[in-house]
Amino acid sequence: MQPILQGLAQMTGQRSHARLERSVITTLARLEGVVSVGMMDLVRLSEADYVLFKHGDGAFCRVCETGCGAEIAGLRPLAEYPELGRAIAHGKRQASAILSTADGDVHVTWLIFWHRQQALQCVELRQNRPFTAERLELIAAVFQVYQNYHDLLDDSERDALTGLYNRKTFDELRFRRASDIPHTPQGQAALQRRRGQGDHPEFSHGAGTPGQPDADESDWLAVIDIDNFKQINDRFGHLYGDEVLLLVANLLKQGFRSTDRVFRYGGEEFVVLLRAADLATTEHVLERLRQAIAAHRFPQVGQVTVSIGFSRAGDATLSTLIEQADRALYYVKRNGKNQLAHYESLLERGLVQAPVQNQEVDLF
Repeated sequence: MQPILQGLAQMTGQRSHARLERSVITTLARLEGVVSVGMMDLVRLSEADYVLFKHGDGAFCRVCETGCGAEIAGLRPLAEYPELGRAIAHGKRQASAILSTADGDVHVTWLIFWHRQQALQCVELRQNRPFTAERLELIAAVFQVYQNYHDLLDDSERDALTGLYNRKTFDELRFRRASDIPHTPQGQAALQRRRGQGDHPEFSHGAGTPGQPDADESDWLAVIDIDNFKQINDRFGHLYGDEVLLLVANLLKQGFRSTDRVFRYGGEEFVVLLRAADLATTEHVLERLRQAIAAHRFPQVGQVTVSIGFSRAGDATLSTLIEQADRALYYVKRNGKNQLAHYESLLERGLVQAPVQNQEVDLF
């Protein structure tokens, strides 16, 4: 019991989802008799369900179920795990199976993590003998601690009103390059699927080459600001102002892929990190969003518009990118609002100036 208690103490000391996931795997792997423990994301691509293997201990996700010795891919159809699939379909939190391998029968149990009525993850444990009721109760208790702490971390990363990522989450990524930021589970799954089966429009803002990742895809950052938001608050009150923020956030969620990251940056300003094939595709995606917001009828308020500035990531950090996108946004604000502008194009035409690169670190 002492190793489990130590593991629980370590779990509650983690400050990121990835480290928390590895911590629960390490804790469960300390149980006597457990052959392997692993974490899988549950994702949907093109109306089909998949499991995406993430963290593992022992023999987890090393060989296929038939025991043929072949290494399995990180992304597998959920249909290959019928007991797990049935449990998810019926809203259950646990599933079990006995798998026949070349080395004999293996007893497997899956613990399913539900969040906001959606099955997001599961932990898989394997051992050579059946799981006792006492063992399953202990495993479920450890997993419950993981879920509780996962929810606390998730709440700290999200904006309370809109449910989008918050400014704190963005600031933790500020000095990283966009290409260095880990993919969302859907993004990682879509990338693996594109590599094996060709691209799919639901998870890419561009036309890919079948069987290959899009070599020309780039990261882009856009800053989206609601026009005349102060007047909305002054005229209709903060209750309607909050409703506008919530509805705009919903339109943002609908307008971008699950592989993109959308933040409420502050007040009426939002930031989006997305991947797209080229400038024309990025402009199309952002213009489509601008038109969708302008066409939406907001209760009591009527029409609401947004201004958008965006920049191509390249090797720049998010800190530099947001300065560049902000300059494009300010240009839009000074020139009529309700439109979008590309920073690099404005810079080339001499319509904006490049941010001053300060090499000194300010301490305060």
